[in-house]
Amino acid sequence: MWRAHLPGEAQRERFQPGRACGVRFVRRLDPLPLTSPSSGKEFLVHPFLFECDSSDDVVLNWEHDDVQWTDPSRLLSRDCVTWQFPLVRALLQAA
Repeated sequence: MWRAHLPGEAQRERFQPGRACGVRFVRRLDPLPLTSPSSGKEFLVHPFLFECDSSDDVVLNWEHDDVQWTDPSRLLSRDCVTWQFPLVRALLQAA
């Protein structure tokens, strides 16, 4: 049911429980339009939260080459994108 909310290419590469056995969909938030302060480029972020038994269960696609678990407070660091922490916090606090 939630798959209908995935945009464009993500609909074709949607989450497939058979491919990632220990991964479970938890929730999504409404798409969030963002503009990069440095480039002015506009993005539409589609926030999703998944639970996973271990990183061994994560199957990456062509866009990614690594997975890493971290404490959400790490996103407050200067080397992280400024909008990530509020978005992750909202995903984790949503009822």
